[in-house]
Amino acid sequence: MREARRTGDQKLFNNAGQAWNHAFFWACMTPDYQPPSGELAAAIEQAFGGLAQLKDAFVNEGVNHFASGWAWLVAGADGLKVTSYHDGDTPIVHEDGTPLLVCDVWEHAYYLDYKNDRKGFLERWFDQAINWAFVEQQFAAANGQGQGFRYPAPEQDTAGGAADLGGLA
Repeated sequence: MREARRTGDQKLFNNAGQAWNHAFFWACMTPDYQPPSGELAAAIEQAFGGLAQLKDAFVNEGVNHFASGWAWLVAGADGLKVTSYHDGDTPIVHEDGTPLLVCDVWEHAYYLDYKNDRKGFLERWFDQAINWAFVEQQFAAANGQGQGFRYPAPEQDTAGGAADLGGLA
């Protein structure tokens, strides 16, 4: 993504960004919701005044994001902040900091269940689906403790070739 952005290859950048953003989005969710704790909870308290205020800022950012894109929580030099990007854009190619959390605000993420109620989708997603353990790992990586998310490498078959893609390769 960084090379595509640097060379101005917008098609490659958008496709690579969408793949990366979606993989990160899936890692940000879990069916076993547990609230944030430890250093991340303290950072949320310092930056936003608490989890409820972070939810308000995150939902507001996502609701007010015009058109398709992504709502993000990032950790940077100035602490935590909420931001958003359009299309396949992503904070890893900007100086915003380390991505901690993302929610897809493209209509395909919510329209079947929520129609035009992006806010309802974001509120429920925030309250029930966030994988705060993953976000805590990202926060630790942002603070030099461990490695952050990397796009998953292709699976290998037992013969050492690429994984079977059902004829799509």
